[in-house]
Amino acid sequence: HGRYLAAFSSLGAEVVGLDVGRGIEVAQRFNRSWPGVHCVQGDILHLPFGKNRFDMGFARGVIHHTPSSQAAFLRLAEVVKPGGYLYAWVYPREGTAWEWSQRLLRAVTTRLPPRLLYYLCFVPVPLMSVVKPYSGTNLGNSTWRQCAQVVWDWYSPKYQWHHTQEEVA
Repeated sequence: HGRYLAAFSSLGAEVVGLDVGRGIEVAQRFNRSWPGVHCVQGDILHLPFGKNRFDMGFARGVIHHTPSSQAAFLRLAEVVKPGGYLYAWVYPREGTAWEWSQRLLRAVTTRLPPRLLYYLCFVPVPLMSVVKPYSGTNLGNSTWRQCAQVVWDWYSPKYQWHHTQEEVA
């Protein structure tokens, strides 16, 4: 939604946000009052920026939704200047039962019509107080709709990779 763009901009940074989908429009609306925020629609695997362009690359919850997390990480690293910083967070690999149960559910949810899945994502929202999402989102700190968005982000993307600490290192 572009909240990190606003956070970095509030610290005085000039920030470029990138999204492959229409989410960039939401980010642009959310950040229209921040003059140092620029929103670009593009693909992280085919970045529209030259090498060594940015002081920092930041991808939280992004690269594990691409065809190749490793390729996305390496491409992002290319646009960071030497001596710059790169932050990337990916879904961790959990226990076997969890991984298989989610893989089976996603085999169904990723094939559902998007409108149907959207409405279905409101159903498990109360479970977010028991099964903690990585974002920390729950009905105690977010709206029902924001919680449903977290469920959507889990069950709708075509790609979803989970990584061990060794893979990330």
